Amino acid sequence: MAYLPQDENQEQQQNQQQDDSSATQEKVLGGESAAAPTTGNTAAPNAVAGSQPKATKSGSFTNLMNYVGANAGNDAKMGQAVNNAVKTQADTAQTKTNEWAGKANQQVAANTVQQDTQLQQNLVNDPTKVNKEQLNAQVTARYDGPQRADDVEGYTDVRQAYNQVDNRVQQAGGDLNQRTGLLDEVYNRPTYTGGEKRLDSFILGTGEGGKAQLKNIQDTYGNFRSNFDNASTNVNQQIGTGRDTTVATAKAAQDAVGAAKNKYQSILELASTTSATDNAARNKEFGDEVSRLTNNFASGDRDSQVEELVRLGLSSEDAINAVQYGTAQDIFRNFYTYGGDKTAADYVSPEQQAQYAALMDLIGGQVDFNFNRSGVSDPALVRNTPAIDALIAKSRSNKDVVQTKLRAAEEASADAKRRADLEAAFAAKKRQREINEEAAKNYKNGGTVPVGNDDSKVVNDSIDAVVDPMEHAKQRTSDINKAIRNPRKIFG
Repeated sequence: MAYLPQDENQEQQQNQQQDDSSATQEKVLGGESAAAPTTGNTAAPNAVAGSQPKATKSGSFTNLMNYVGANAGNDAKMGQAVNNAVKTQADTAQTKTNEWAGKANQQVAANTVQQDTQLQQNLVNDPTKVNKEQLNAQVTARYDGPQRADDVEGYTDVRQAYNQVDNRVQQAGGDLNQRTGLLDEVYNRPTYTGGEKRLDSFILGTGEGGKAQLKNIQDTYGNFRSNFDNASTNVNQQIGTGRDTTVATAKAAQDAVGAAKNKYQSILELASTTSATDNAARNKEFGDEVSRLTNNFASGDRDSQVEELVRLGLSSEDAINAVQYGTAQDIFRNFYTYGGDKTAADYVSPEQQAQYAALMDLIGGQVDFNFNRSGVSDPALVRNTPAIDALIAKSRSNKDVVQTKLRAAEEASADAKRRADLEAAFAAKKRQREINEEAAKNYKNGGTVPVGNDDSKVVNDSIDAVVDPMEHAKQRTSDINKAIRNPRKIFG
């Protein structure tokens, strides 16, 4: 505490006077003792010239201004001590603010779910590359962090630290009683009496150095709370951003799921539509071709039939055989078989099928598409090779049968002709003998030999037929060739 130095005689006299008459003992500003207060290691600015004099009674001062003058310089020291104390509290408050804000940032960041754009792209383009747990975390993303700044642990402690700084600033700019409270907090010590505090408060508030320090406190820390307010605002903004980001993440993931479902649903719907359209075209193509071939045979133009069979792939010989030997109609009718209807699965690639199945597994959906492939060939018209080969073989067999029958008929006819010729020749010879016998008989009886009669012509003809049978064979060969050109007369 501030004090006025004096010699021991004066001190003893004044102490004696104060002891003899309490009525004449004047107490300045409450009459408390003027012992120097200290707070912890902070000593009250009561020392002059570095010495520690004995405490004096306040009654030793006959003039308050003399008291102030005697303590010149102590106001600045007390002001500096108070300023340092406020700065320490402000620094502590700022440190707590930084720690609290850092903790808030960590909690917000830990509860903020950021968008996984690569996952979203894979979900739409290739669901086989998506992790189910990661997708669920995105789709069900929810912000569970602090909802307001005061939800963050340590908020109350930080606010109280700023309240203490605010109180110090208000006390520094207040009246004597408020400064007394400030000094009491700075020099917190049980022996620091009320009177001492009031005297020190008076010195602090009236000395130029003290006033300058008090003003510095107000100027420096008058708006110090804005640091806390700004930090709180920033934390609230971060909380809002974290919450909004998480909501956006969930929505984006859900939108990606919807986009993927729409994409693959469109693929499957297109496959179903395309298969129906193609199957209708395939059936028409098959029906039209069968009708055309059937009509070709019905036209009866054998040359056109041969040409068509050659166009279908038969050799010229097989085509002619089919037309001549009764298998052309069956070949035209059975040349093609229908390739079969396709299923919608035929129009979905194996990769797309795997991707759709993966998507349904990711979102817990039901695979409601039949992925069984038809297995049919691409062409609607499939050459019925087994049946065609069998019919070609049949036409060849028919040809062999015809030729065998014709050869047998020819041989039988030749045999019959030879027998007839022999019989005719035998009869002619017999008749000639009869004629000769008759002529000889007539000649013997004096008659004439008949020349050029009808019986003689018959005999001659019969003899010619036997002698030259080649003429008959030539005529028979001509008849056989005519039969070959028209086998229907043989096979009906």
